[in-house]
Amino acid sequence: MLRLKRRVTASTSQLANQHVMSPNEIVDFLSQILELNGCAISLEDSPTGSLLFVVGDNAYELVDATETVM
Repeated sequence: MLRLKRRVTASTSQLANQHVMSPNEIVDFLSQILELNGCAISLEDSPTGSLLFVVGDNAYELVDATETVM
């Protein structure tokens, strides 16, 4: 069973000279971290329409900060 560890917020507004990573680039990056060696890392759609980064048994939901209601 997956546990949602924490929600990660992002924004669609891009600042000048800011590097933007695609979801697949983030998965590739996470796969290179030695501490995560042996953990399955994947990207899934969530029922809410956001993205879930799954690292081992933990899921991190990636949502747009402009749509987040606090």
